[in-house]
Amino acid sequence: MPGTTRAGWAVSARAGDDLDAQAVGIAQVGRVVAGAVGGPWARRAVVAAAASCELVLLGSLLNLAAVVRTAAERGGDVVVLCAGWKETFAIDDAYCAGRITRLLNGERTDAAVAAEVIAATYPTSIEGINARTYGPPGLEDDLAWVTQDNLLDVVPRFSRLVDGAAEIML
Repeated sequence: MPGTTRAGWAVSARAGDDLDAQAVGIAQVGRVVAGAVGGPWARRAVVAAAASCELVLLGSLLNLAAVVRTAAERGGDVVVLCAGWKETFAIDDAYCAGRITRLLNGERTDAAVAAEVIAATYPTSIEGINARTYGPPGLEDDLAWVTQDNLLDVVPRFSRLVDGAAEIML
């Protein structure tokens, strides 16, 4: 697994220091607050995953089962790259990463085990996401919406970089 990236931190569903070139990267971009999907840190997670992985999927609580199914069908290594907050650890990302990795088979890194412990600590998605204090009041409806499990059965994928921006396709 690659070292720390500018995107935040990585969680692997399979132990090992090196990723197979066929690895599947899941850029965990679970926050949709005030119209921004995870902010610039989520975009960095997508680009960082694309630098190391053959296939990059965008995962969140909203498409949890679909992203796990898609990654599992490919087989091999799976890495969850968390967006984080200001390029550091964010507990809500760890919660979502833990929900993803505990549904995947394979050996786990310490980071994956830690993420799964965090996920197991909170009985509902809204509690897991609210473990982190969000900004100004008024985001409650946004947070309630993004913490719905498996609402979507689509898995967006990174396509390519266009003028430094990540192009995402369904």
